[in-house]
Formats: sequence, structure tokens, C-alpha cells
Amino acid sequence: GRRTTKSELDEIVEKSMQGEYTIPIMINPEEIRQQAIFIEERYHDIQKLQSSIVELLAMFVDLRELISTQGEMIDNIQQYVSNAADHTEIAVKNLTETTKIQESTSNKKIIVCIIVIVVIIILILIFIAYHTTQKIILGR
Repeated sequence: GRRTTKSELDEIVEKSMQGEYTIPIMINPEEIRQQAIFIEERYHDIQKLQSSIVELLAMFVDLRELISTQGEMIDNIQQYVSNAADHTEIAVKNLTETTKIQESTSNKKIIVCIIVIVVIIILILIFIAYHTTQKIILGR
């Protein structure tokens, strides 16, 4: 059937409100059936659209949760990196101190060895001097 334009509908409504025009009502069963089919198809299309929108909403909710979880993971990674940097600084300080202590201990060992050698030499000299003195005293 022929479709009425918006301007024609506006004109008909305006004239009918003024009482100048009466709308002839002719019922065409075939046209009504086609309109019913058209409306039913539109209704199914709208239901599909609604279903798609619900699915899209679910996808956005899932995406939001994923982003939130990843944000927490990134925060944790940043914390771990920060902690690792702190522990690395402490380890470097400990290594530096250990190296100094090791060098100091090494120097102390050398000094102790020298002192022990000097004491042994002194004891040997005292022993030799004592025996030499005893021989001189006994040998006379």
C-alpha cells in the first residue's frame, strides 16, 4: 500500500482537529496482516538487539574485572621491583662491608703471623743464649 508522508499526516491531523477533514477508514486485511508481520519482525529484531546489548554489557563487566585484576598485578609487580631494588642496595652495602672486614682480617692475620715469628725467633735466641751461657759457665 501507499504510505503517507509525515507532512501529509500533519496536514490530516491539523484539518481533522479543525473539523475540516474526516479520515476515511478503510480496512484492508492483507495490509493489516503485512503490518502485523512487519511489527512481529521488528519485535524479534529488537529482542535480538536487546540480547546483543546484554551480551555486550557482560563483556564490558568481564573486561572491567580483567583490567582491575591486571591493575592489581601491575601494582604487585611494581612493589616486587621496588623491594628487589631495596634488597639489592642492602646486599651491595653488605658486600662492601664484608670486603672491608675480609681485608682487615687478612691484614690482622699477617700481623699475627709476623708477631708469632718474631716471638719464636726471640725464644730461639733466648734458648741459644741460655745454652751458650750454660756451656760457658759449665765449661770453665
